[in-house]
Amino acid sequence: MPTENKKEAVKKIQEWMSKCTVAISTDFTNLSVSEMTELRESLRKIGINYKVIKNTLGLLAAEESGMLGFKEIISGPTGIAYGFDEPTDLAKILFNKAKNKGSVIQIKGGVIDGKVFNYQELEKLSELPSRDQLIVTLLMRMQSPIYGLVNTLDSPVSSLARVIQARINQEENK
Repeated sequence: MPTENKKEAVKKIQEWMSKCTVAISTDFTNLSVSEMTELRESLRKIGINYKVIKNTLGLLAAEESGMLGFKEIISGPTGIAYGFDEPTDLAKILFNKAKNKGSVIQIKGGVIDGKVFNYQELEKLSELPSRDQLIVTLLMRMQSPIYGLVNTLDSPVSSLARVIQARINQEENK
């Protein structure tokens, strides 16, 4: 029979599981306390939470909430970073931490909008440009033809103005 504390913990896990858009599972066992604190602070800055969960409670919460994808990423010592915004931001931060020299954090897998991603898929996701970068690139590409058109339309007028100015200068020098 589960205790009230465990029921409450399962309920809290269910809440964020059902609301989060991205969750990435990590193995935290080799992290020191200072490394764990640094990781949590860097994630918190961009609105990401990091929770160490007990597997039995996590699996129970996943089953009760219907978020079965979480069952695939909970195994062994598990810390889950989860957020409610852009999935690439979380993946970039965790992979940057994991690839730093001397880093011992290991990424297991993730769930994005209910779909399970393995390590390789998350790594590819971390290499993609962010949503803001994609929007900027799109806007720049949309503006480029407009600038070209403006320059093309402006060129004959500028040329005519230079010819007239040259003729004025020539008449003044006589």
